[in-house]
Amino acid sequence: MKVIIPAAGRGTRLQPHTFSIPKPLIRFAGKSMLEHIIDNIEKAKISEYIFIVGYLKEAFVKYFDGNINGTKLSYVDQLEQKGLADAIYKAKGLFKKDEEVLIILGDTLFEADIVKQIKKDESFICVHKVDNPDKFGVVYIDEDEYITDLIEKPKESKSDLAVVGIYYFNSAFSLFRSIDFILNNNIKTAGEFQITDALNYFVKTGGKLRAVTIDKWYDCGNREKLIETQRLYIKRYNKHMLYNNSSIIEPVYIDESAIVENSIIGPYVSIDKNAFIKNSIISDTIIGISSHLENANIKSSVVGDESRYINIPESIDLGSKSEITKGGIE
Repeated sequence: MKVIIPAAGRGTRLQPHTFSIPKPLIRFAGKSMLEHIIDNIEKAKISEYIFIVGYLKEAFVKYFDGNINGTKLSYVDQLEQKGLADAIYKAKGLFKKDEEVLIILGDTLFEADIVKQIKKDESFICVHKVDNPDKFGVVYIDEDEYITDLIEKPKESKSDLAVVGIYYFNSAFSLFRSIDFILNNNIKTAGEFQITDALNYFVKTGGKLRAVTIDKWYDCGNREKLIETQRLYIKRYNKHMLYNNSSIIEPVYIDESAIVENSIIGPYVSIDKNAFIKNSIISDTIIGISSHLENANIKSSVVGDESRYINIPESIDLGSKSEITKGGIE
């Protein structure tokens, strides 16, 4: 089975952080979003990962050293964003034979036994009950939970089952044929080639596609949602040591290479590799690699990699390689 992970987007709702790092590589609880996703499927028999990239491609190449836990990793470019169906179709050339394919969006964090579902050898997509179906692609199902219709961001909907970005096909070629149809016939929704339109064609022409409902699906679309999601992962990966004259309020994730002095940290704080924290009170915050904070009193914040934050008690949204110092930068 090959795994396709579309990750070419610009992540504009998480700017300024995504000015310098792709959204799927934003880290919390010791790993990037992509690595948290991969953790959920690593028990599957995967022959190759395929990343669909465009924006800041070089960051992915640098982050992953040509493989993922020993499994082959390939990159496919989507230089012009024409929709998710177009992005997935870019990978067609890497399928020399028909085989299983699993597609997971690069910012889709979830808790579900996807491997168990795959073993049933039946094509499916994952859905989640939402209160605002007009913001998502939604599905309609029959009494056996097979999909009968898919609609992208309906103005009105009797269904509350939203497509959450996880798709499995036991025949990759059948998926590509459906995408072929909408591309060749220039079928677009909201100006883009939507995967919901391709899946709808698949279903309407006799394809069997089951809806698998997952209860735990996490959004990282903006700063508030990112911080909310990281709280759940920090509970799982709670980790820290003893630090000089400091108090740790669990749960937290503090990398063993980080230095913490004379500070109160937690709850729900993620401190990444080689960070330095001194004389600070920090809660509900993500602190990036090699960042330096002194005399900080912050909460509900995101501090990007290699940032410096000194003597300023505020709530902040600080992008990578930024610097804020009381009185200006020296």
